[in-house]
Amino acid sequence: MKTLTKILGASLATLGVLAIVGVASAATTDQLQPAGDITYTETVIVPSIKVGAQGVGGVTFFNGTIVNTTTNSGVDNPVTFGDNVRIDGQIYRTEVGGTNPLKLADSIRPQTTNAYDLGSSTYQFKDGSFAGDLNVGGTVDGVDISAIPSTYLPLVGGVLTGTVNVSGDIVQNVGSDGAVKGWAYVSADGTLWAGYNSNSVTRTSTGQYEVYFNFAVNDGSGRATRGYSATASGENGVVDNGTVGVGPDSNNPQVVVVNTQNAAGNLDDGAFMITVF
Repeated sequence: MKTLTKILGASLATLGVLAIVGVASAATTDQLQPAGDITYTETVIVPSIKVGAQGVGGVTFFNGTIVNTTTNSGVDNPVTFGDNVRIDGQIYRTEVGGTNPLKLADSIRPQTTNAYDLGSSTYQFKDGSFAGDLNVGGTVDGVDISAIPSTYLPLVGGVLTGTVNVSGDIVQNVGSDGAVKGWAYVSADGTLWAGYNSNSVTRTSTGQYEVYFNFAVNDGSGRATRGYSATASGENGVVDNGTVGVGPDSNNPQVVVVNTQNAAGNLDDGAFMITVF
């Protein structure tokens, strides 16, 4: 069926339109004041439409699709909005949960810094893939990097080929393997000088120590190295010679047993650093 096109412009004879709709009230020549809705079954083409005025709102109802039918060198022109756009409903392509993703050709950022979230605890994004740097100013939870090649850095749900810069903490579930879950720096007399997730140290005998962590050390897996000799006033800068060994405690899953030996292979008190994975 052929579409009849009506051209409405500033030169439209307003009185004729008013006569068609039966409007008897007076109006200026640049106003349309119909008594009811005007229904067109054909295409209506106008140079521009203005809805509402300063201080007076207006509503435009579209029960179909907005399409820009013009082209530029054979390429379709997009529908263009020349001002800020506020949308009170959802934004999606094709249908909710469809296979056509939203595509952005610009940077995306919040209106106000450090005020809005991306996703939530109940509505989470599944995966994230980044080709550059990921800069995090807070805490990254649930990091498990045990299956990630050493050429990659810790991440959440994605694969990074760049650098991860974190100014806060990276927190991993202590029940998972992969990242460092705890460490302790212990002096020769059994003093816990510093640590992470380590509660205390007991020197049980010469060269034998029990390091207590605040989580279950699954298999006693850890690495220990001899450290600097320490006194009550601090480290004296002398590296303890010898070796150090680690193993689990069969009576307490939160304890790692450490033995320090001198160069001759005999048990000997010595400072050490232990890291548990």
